[in-house]
Amino acid sequence: MSISKVKQIRLETTAQYQPISDLNVRFFNQDINTSVLDFIVTRNSDPIPLGIDNIEATIVLTSNKFKISDEVKIKDGMNGILTYTLPDDILERPGKVTGQIYIGIKGKEDTVVQRLFSFDIEDSLINSFDAETKLVYIRKFDKLEAEISQRVESIEQAIANSEDYVTKVIEEKDIALSQIDASKINILEEMTTLFDTEKSNLQAIGEGYKTQFEQVDEELNQKIANIKEEINPATYVTQTQSEKRQKYTFTNSDGTVISLPDGRDINTLDVGMYEGSGLKNDPLKDLGFYEVMVTKSKNGRKVIYATHSYQNRMFVKTFYSGGAERNWRELTNATEDTGWLEVMLKNNVTSINPVNYKIVTMNNTKQLSIKGSISNVAAGSEVNFGKIPSIETIGVPYIINTFPSNIKMWIENDGELKVQTPVDWILTNTIDFSSTLIL
Repeated sequence: MSISKVKQIRLETTAQYQPISDLNVRFFNQDINTSVLDFIVTRNSDPIPLGIDNIEATIVLTSNKFKISDEVKIKDGMNGILTYTLPDDILERPGKVTGQIYIGIKGKEDTVVQRLFSFDIEDSLINSFDAETKLVYIRKFDKLEAEISQRVESIEQAIANSEDYVTKVIEEKDIALSQIDASKINILEEMTTLFDTEKSNLQAIGEGYKTQFEQVDEELNQKIANIKEEINPATYVTQTQSEKRQKYTFTNSDGTVISLPDGRDINTLDVGMYEGSGLKNDPLKDLGFYEVMVTKSKNGRKVIYATHSYQNRMFVKTFYSGGAERNWRELTNATEDTGWLEVMLKNNVTSINPVNYKIVTMNNTKQLSIKGSISNVAAGSEVNFGKIPSIETIGVPYIINTFPSNIKMWIENDGELKVQTPVDWILTNTIDFSSTLIL
């Protein structure tokens, strides 16, 4: 499970003056990869949808020790949430930090600058270890080093004596061979026996030294591991650290959400995660089963998220400053797509590729896409070549992109498709077109 310190910051996109926002946030320079700032970008208190294809976001952070500009990632595009994790080189510089978010539209020079905010970076407790504590562990290493050095010296001396003895045996063997006479065969057999015996003795001595080396190496590794465990501050929890830890209960001890009795008023719930049915002041005012999450902030502000389990629908309700209640608002993203449908051509207009259209409805907003090619349109004429049924455009007719570009094509308010050709147009030429329009 990932453990992070996350601070959510609401950025209202407005031209009205907004003073610098002191987040009342403190990160420590040992919060490595866990210091997270989440920015909720809104307009008129509603989240602004953000996408990697249409926006790019930048954060600028400054203090009396540094100034940086970095990319901000999109965490939840539909709910307008950006996220940024403070890098180590910023956490290493304690002090007051001031920041600002810049949101640019891709392909344009349009840029929105959000309000200023500030937070603090402080030294962690581990950085306050004194010199006396460190010296105790250094003395332990010195004692270990002296002990190991003494053993190594003894082993090296024993090996040196063994090498001298082997050399002596070889020299004696060479002398005996040079003085060999009629009984050289017997002498050679005796020397060979003596050599083999000493060789076996030396091998036994070598195996003994090898065993000692392995034991020394194992003891050394164990002592080093013990020392590392003793001086590792990550294994300690101090009283000061324990006092600053959050002890509020959001769920049951096993991590499951808290069950609510029938008739419990959602509006009165405190911070936490809950489940229940037959609740009072629920979004749909039914007996359905809800998963509920409640958050609170200063000055009586509170946010309630309720998910209807059976209908798979999510709602949000807020209590503004002073406890002023707002109505439930549904967050469910409902999308309908007709798929590609064919347009029936008329007035002798023909087509090699079918003329297709589709309508996508997303949160009560309709988007029309149309594509295809037509031919057999007379020069210098305006022809009604088809109709898209069951739609009604708003305002002036919608222009459709064509190739060649000197051809005019549009959709009337009643869905009629029309094309106008120049006087030099050739009847057999093909007109290709494709457009996506918001109805």
